[in-house]
Amino acid sequence: MASTSSDAAPLDADYQDLLQTLSEGSVRRRFDPYLDIAWDSPDLAIDLDDPRWV
Repeated sequence: MASTSSDAAPLDADYQDLLQTLSEGSVRRRFDPYLDIAWDSPDLAIDLDDPRWV
């Protein structure tokens, strides 16, 4: 038989915080490329000598 919540040991506060963060993140998903991508980053600079530009 599966254990019930009364049988389980109380959860550690850090673990509860992690579960809360993951739970909220799975419900409130969003992606805004204008805010979430660092467009001015040197890693995203266009290099005309890059061999991937064919």
